[in-house]
Amino acid sequence: MKLISALLFLTLLSLPAMATEIALFVPRSETPAWQAQIKFAQAAADDLGVMLKVYNAHNQSQRMLQQVNDACEQGVDGILFMNYEQIGEQILSITERHDIPAVLYNTGFATSELLPRTKYKSWVGSITPDDQKAGALLAEQLLQKAEREGIDQINLMVINGSLNELSARQRNAGLYQFIKHSPDVKVVAEYDGDKDWSRSGAKRAFMASFQAHPEINLVWAASDSLALGVRDGLDELSLPADQLIIGGIDWLPEALQIIGQQQTQISVGGHFTEAAWGVILLEDYLEGYDFAAESTQFNSRMYAITHQNLNTFKSFIDDNWQRIDFNELSKKRDSEKLYNFSIKHLLDTYYQNSKALNLTAEEALWLKQHNAIRLAIDIDWPPFEFIDESMVYQGIAADYIRLISERLGVELIPGTDMSWSEVVEASKRRELDIFPALSLTPERQEYLEFTRPYISFPMMIITNQKIPYVGDLEALNDHEVAIVKGYASHEVITANHPQIKVVETENITDALQAVSSGRVSAYIGNIATVNYVMMREGYTNLKVAGITPYRFDLSMAVRSDWPILRDILQKALDSLTEEEKKAIYSRWVTLRYEHGFDYSLLWKVILAALVIV
Repeated sequence: MKLISALLFLTLLSLPAMATEIALFVPRSETPAWQAQIKFAQAAADDLGVMLKVYNAHNQSQRMLQQVNDACEQGVDGILFMNYEQIGEQILSITERHDIPAVLYNTGFATSELLPRTKYKSWVGSITPDDQKAGALLAEQLLQKAEREGIDQINLMVINGSLNELSARQRNAGLYQFIKHSPDVKVVAEYDGDKDWSRSGAKRAFMASFQAHPEINLVWAASDSLALGVRDGLDELSLPADQLIIGGIDWLPEALQIIGQQQTQISVGGHFTEAAWGVILLEDYLEGYDFAAESTQFNSRMYAITHQNLNTFKSFIDDNWQRIDFNELSKKRDSEKLYNFSIKHLLDTYYQNSKALNLTAEEALWLKQHNAIRLAIDIDWPPFEFIDESMVYQGIAADYIRLISERLGVELIPGTDMSWSEVVEASKRRELDIFPALSLTPERQEYLEFTRPYISFPMMIITNQKIPYVGDLEALNDHEVAIVKGYASHEVITANHPQIKVVETENITDALQAVSSGRVSAYIGNIATVNYVMMREGYTNLKVAGITPYRFDLSMAVRSDWPILRDILQKALDSLTEEEKKAIYSRWVTLRYEHGFDYSLLWKVILAALVIV
């Protein structure tokens, strides 16, 4: 029995520790504002090793309550909740009953008497925006813009969110607190938004109000979705886009795009980071790093983005946030360090040398009309691109594609069931749209548009260990050399070195097998792929025997009837940081190579000469 117990104990010790599971409750997940909140929180959870489970209430407060109850009964480690439609206390009653730590985010309580760790011990902390200050900040920015434009009398339309939500009421209060001492401001129309804060509802309300009050020259909107509804109304009424100064809250991508094109749009935001800060607070608390000595109530600061400062923020907003080390923002590495939940801190620390992705209106519209684009990939060309055993697209180019897909907000779909020659023919028929990694050749330029190269590797000569150093390509004249059919090396060698007897193979694995077995004298290809396949296949009798004057300069290539997509991809590539590029390179290229003279042969010659002497 003791032996069994001991074995059981050792087995338990060997099991990996279960990750902390945190439940995040959101009122809706389909809107851009909430999608950004969830994605940023997921980036933090990934860094911290937290399993984040997101519950979407679909704008139903009772459904959210049931979801909280279900999660607690299933045994989640902690929850991130909001006081959505005043159900916060009911949520805390559930967490208290199950003794599960909870952190409040996004929407707080109207009363200042309800504090963490008082009535509800399970409520350990909060991270919320100052919505009243956000409403006032937006009003301030709008009035400053009006002053610069020389507008003396301000005729303001106010578009609120759903006033059942505390955030909407607080933003509205901030607006009126700011303008009460501004005699030049007259509120000529006000609309209370629906439960969804819908863009279409704001559009209808604006059109009706503007037709009744054509003197409206400023619009304060409680969210960017509502502000964009006003823009839709302007289009519907065939009015100039710059006729009104419009402001919203949320930093939605479409609103920021308009700010980049026009100076009459303003957006206040930054609070989409809160769920991530909540993840850090909960994980620290669960790991024994209690933050109560610092505070139990934290605020996320909001910032106003205008045409003038857009580029300062855009590289952060458009990012996938992989460069941020969220562990550094927690107390795990330094329990005495104070939290710094500031976007300015993130900008100064991780984004100083970043480049913003600025698409034109035409490019943004094109992407909306083509949100699923087909990739022409090589399924067996590691480490650049390949399909692994789980049928997942992997490699250097695949990592670049993932970053670009996230930046552009489009789906880039790899084909996984075609040989390289089939891919080439399909692309010529316009059945495929983008080559993620391709060398430019004259033949390919006939049907493709190329970006600037973003990867470059030398083209090397690979031989069996039995073959001595190969000084140059001329040494391979009249020898059989394996080259993958359709690769750039195939086109280069056949065009410039006709005396080499090219043996076409379907893929690099077949080519290296032919060299290893002695069926051909050599293989010509790039060193990165050779290193990767040699390690994967376990070849021990192959070597780099010589160099060529050619390099693999790899670009992204687009079907020639879509030159606009080539320009979009180039902008996306240019927006990538050096840190992102280095991370991709170090993940896939781990082997070094030495090119040049065969020194073992040199020593043999020297030894022979000494014997003769």
